[in-house]
This record gives sequence, structure tokens and C-alpha cells, in this order.
Amino acid sequence: MADENGIGNEKQAQNSGIVLWMPIGLSLGIGLGLLSDNLGMGIGLGVGLGVAIGAAFDAAKKKRQEESGPEA
Repeated sequence: MADENGIGNEKQAQNSGIVLWMPIGLSLGIGLGLLSDNLGMGIGLGVGLGVAIGAAFDAAKKKRQEESGPEA
């Protein structure tokens, strides 16, 4: 439950796939940007890659939880 300050879902945010994959995608993007001599493009691709992979893992995790049923 969130309190009056809106603080409360820290564990959910920490377990989010986007939060986990964003730094990985960003670092890969910076590496690609350095290799292609276009750092801005690399960072943009890295952020997009991190968000896409994180969202995909979140959706897969949610689907698995729905298929397994409620935990007792």
C-alpha cells in the first residue's frame, strides 16, 4: 500500500524488467554508438532496446503468473 506521499511500491519497481534491462541496453547502446562513431544514435537504440526487452519480460512474467494461478 502506498502512503500519503505516494511511496510504497518500491519492491514492484525493483522487480520491473524495464528497470533491470535499461542499464544493460544503455551500455550496449553506448558501445554500439562508439563503434559506429555516432554516440547519440547508440544511446537512443540502447534505451529503446532496454525498454523493449524489459517490457517483454514483464509481459511474459505476468502471463506465467496468470497461468499458474493465485499463490496460496
